[in-house]
Amino acid sequence: MTVVLSSDASTSRSPSGAILPPDKPLLTASLPGTGGSIKNSPEDFVVEEVPAFPFSGAGDHLIFQIEKRGIPTFAAIERISRALGVARDEIGYAGLKDAAAISRQFLSVAGVGEDAVRSISLPDGKVLSVSRHAHKLRAGMLSGNRFAITVRGCDHPENAAPITEVLSRRGIPNYFGEQRFGGGRNVSAIVGRALLLGDFAGAIGAYVSVEGAGEPEETRAARRLFSEGRLAEALDAFPSRASFERRIVSDMLSSRNPEWIFRSVFPRKLLRLFISAVQSDVFNRVLAGRINSLDRFIDGDIGMFSGGATFFRKAVPGDPRLASFEVSPSGPIVGYKAQLADGTAGEMELQALAAAGIQDLSVFRAKAAGPGLSFEGARRRLRARLVEPAVREGAESSIIILSFFLEKGAYATEVLREVTKAW
Repeated sequence: MTVVLSSDASTSRSPSGAILPPDKPLLTASLPGTGGSIKNSPEDFVVEEVPAFPFSGAGDHLIFQIEKRGIPTFAAIERISRALGVARDEIGYAGLKDAAAISRQFLSVAGVGEDAVRSISLPDGKVLSVSRHAHKLRAGMLSGNRFAITVRGCDHPENAAPITEVLSRRGIPNYFGEQRFGGGRNVSAIVGRALLLGDFAGAIGAYVSVEGAGEPEETRAARRLFSEGRLAEALDAFPSRASFERRIVSDMLSSRNPEWIFRSVFPRKLLRLFISAVQSDVFNRVLAGRINSLDRFIDGDIGMFSGGATFFRKAVPGDPRLASFEVSPSGPIVGYKAQLADGTAGEMELQALAAAGIQDLSVFRAKAAGPGLSFEGARRRLRARLVEPAVREGAESSIIILSFFLEKGAYATEVLREVTKAW
């Protein structure tokens, strides 16, 4: 499917001219929030995976649950692989968990004894349980995640309950979180768009020059030097932790070709993340425009059933299944085979594509990006269900503890944005 779009839509841009992701309006904007802050310590953000199926108790693969504190999933896997003497790729996982948290998640391994797994010693974690199953864990083999999140410094903790009531009834805006866009810099979608268009110089320029509000001043100053064309000074100014930026600038000083630089610096896994960030950007733009109708069908909508990827056309505005979350409106995860909505909903999707700077869906065949980087596309529900929300008082009057369950793919930070109105 090819969709040709006008590229003169109004957009926001970075200082380098790259198109920026949009703001994400809140569903409960009319309700005052609690205020407060999160993740003051790992203990303030507790997440526990809920498997998609029960483990059989028999088979060649050991399924073990770990609890880790303050480290990302891949770092834990690296330490466990060394402890067991197996390659990292031999350890399966169902989901990735934030470093700034206490996370309970499941991993799998084959070819080692139960005693070896039970005796794994981690300075920042421990093994909670061991079982057996016939298959290796794969990404996405989750029903969802349970959360217990402490919010500190609340000005109005009493405001939490009315907000969670609305979210329980209407759903959570199913935005992709900032993790999809490169954290505080929001640069991944900008780089991904340039990559899809074969603009390697633009991709490099955006990656190195776009500043993040929370970055150290030395890094921001180095980015400004780069933008001014003062490459040698920028190379000296970038700190050692900015390893990609330093390699890029060094190669540019050696007059390397932009495409050669880009492909040599970034691993394929990261190239895929750049492109998936473009898909996430388009979806977020659609949802931002649909924030007040995320729980009802409009003209031309494509509906989706809960708990899967099945979608249907000819959605009826008064469908009674909407109230029970059996069905929900959806938005596009764009790709070269993407199914776009019709009517009013379709027009809004085309507008989001244009605003994101995508003129032709065939670019997701990614011929410019390279082999193995094609994306067919899919659909995603505009809302996620907030299950069993509860608000408890903390040790002080300014502290609340939010607990709830979310299906896989939904972001707890979107619940917190709605409740706190703090960012």
